[in-house]
Amino acid sequence: TYLRAELDSLFSMTQEEELGALSLGELRELAGRFSVARQKDRFVARSKAMSFMAPGMGEFMNKDYGSGAALLAADLAVVAGTLAGAYFLLPEDLRFQQLDYLNTPWAAIRGRWESHTFMDYLPSMALLAGGGLVKGILGRLSSTHAGKLARRNIEQGKITFEPDLLLLPDGGMMMGMGWRY
Repeated sequence: TYLRAELDSLFSMTQEEELGALSLGELRELAGRFSVARQKDRFVARSKAMSFMAPGMGEFMNKDYGSGAALLAADLAVVAGTLAGAYFLLPEDLRFQQLDYLNTPWAAIRGRWESHTFMDYLPSMALLAGGGLVKGILGRLSSTHAGKLARRNIEQGKITFEPDLLLLPDGGMMMGMGWRY
């Protein structure tokens, strides 16, 4: 991580120096370096998390619009294909043409669903599980790609950060409140 590298660099340079011997300007510079390193780490983590949840979003964040669009389209295709396939593998009397879900009493809908065995639902459930697995693999690939993109953009100077000396805890609202992404 960027923060660990910055800390290692600091400790290798100032092993013999006492903390009290540092001037306020030097402390401010160190705090700025740490804040930039922390922002870099958070940017990479956020890119990866966004791409894992919605493949392509981390790529968009890193201005790789072609890969982002391709991964987002692949994700939408996997989700749509999985849902459509699972629907058509349901027993025929549960489909929308046979059962009006908006105007039929709940007890009748429940009775119809309970009239089938587990084996009747197995093909649909297997397709849902397979689609979920494919979506997870796609999210993992996209997350890894977005993390590499973020690191490359940081190293090439395409993404820059300014020192922020007000280092708040994760989430930033103090008193234990906050948000994470």
